Amino acid sequence: MKIIFAFILLLGALEAYSSQVQVLSYNLGQLHKQGVDLVPCTRPRLSPQVDAIFGKQGLVSLEKPFVLALQEVWTKRAYGLLKRQAELWNLEMFPLTQREASVTGTVLMTNLPVSEFGFEKFSRNKYLPKGILHASMRLDDGSQLTVADVHTGYSDSRSFSLEHKTHINDIKRFVHERSFTNEHFVIAGDFNAGADMAFIKQRYDPAARIWYQTLMPAMMGAGLHEASEGVGPTWDTRNPLVTKPALAIRAMNGLIYHTWKWEEKTATLDHVFASEGLRTQEAKLVLNERKKLDCPRRDGGRDLSYLSDHYGILVALETEKGP
Repeated sequence: MKIIFAFILLLGALEAYSSQVQVLSYNLGQLHKQGVDLVPCTRPRLSPQVDAIFGKQGLVSLEKPFVLALQEVWTKRAYGLLKRQAELWNLEMFPLTQREASVTGTVLMTNLPVSEFGFEKFSRNKYLPKGILHASMRLDDGSQLTVADVHTGYSDSRSFSLEHKTHINDIKRFVHERSFTNEHFVIAGDFNAGADMAFIKQRYDPAARIWYQTLMPAMMGAGLHEASEGVGPTWDTRNPLVTKPALAIRAMNGLIYHTWKWEEKTATLDHVFASEGLRTQEAKLVLNERKKLDCPRRDGGRDLSYLSDHYGILVALETEKGP
C-alpha cells in the first residue's frame, strides 16, 4: 500500500512541472570604443564565445527550449555573428538591429515563439542609455514566460552611486508591475551586486548596502527568488582579463582609485531571478574555462585565455502547471 501511495505522489510531482527552459546569462565583454579594446582581446574572443554557446559541444541546442540574456554586445561584429547564428537556427533575436544593440549592449535570443518584446530605458544614465530589454514567449505547455535582460550601472569603493541606485529602483518598479500578471517571469543579467561583493579598499559595505538592503528586497517584494543561488563567483580576480585590464582602464583606475587593477574582489555580480512558478532544476557556472585563442599577456604564454572578464550562469528551470 505504501509503495502504491508513493507512486501516486511521484506521478503527481511529475505532472506538476510540465515544461523546462534553460536561461543563460552572460556578459561577453565585447567592448571596443575608438580603436581601443576596453575589455582585452575583444575580437579574438568572439568566435570562441559563439562556438562555446552554439557549437557541437555548446551550452544550448535546438532540442531544448532556451533563452540567452547577453550583455556587452557592443560591437558590430559581435551582433553580426550572433545574428547569423540566429538566422541559421531560426531563432528570435532582440533588439532587431545592430544600431540598437550598439547603444544598449543587451541582446535576447531564444528558440521559443515570441509574442512581444520591448525596452524600458533607465530613468538615469551617466554614459549610455541602458535599460531593461524584455520579451514574452510561449512555453511548451502553453503558459507565458517573460524574460528581462539587464546590465546596471556600477558603484565604486567610494559610494553606492546614484546611477546604480536608480537602475535598481527602476528594476524594482518593473518587476513589481510584472508580479500582478499570471505569467512566469525571469530577470537575468549583470547587476554589479552580490552577497560577496567587496572592494580592495572600501569606505562602506557594498554587499550590505547594494545587495541586502536594496536589490534583494526589490526582488523578494515582487515574489522573485534567486534561481542561480550558489553558483559561485562570476567576477574572478584569478582571471587575467580582470587582473590585467586594458591600458585605458588601468590609467583610469590609477588616477581615480590609486590601483592599476579593478577595485572589486572576486564576487558573484551576475544573477538569474525567477518567479514563484518556476523551480530551479540545475544552476551552474559556465564559460569559466580557458580556450585556445591569441590574447597576449593574458594567455599564460600558451595561447589559452578566458572568454570574457565575466563567467556565465546557466539555469535550467521547470515551470509549474497551473490548476
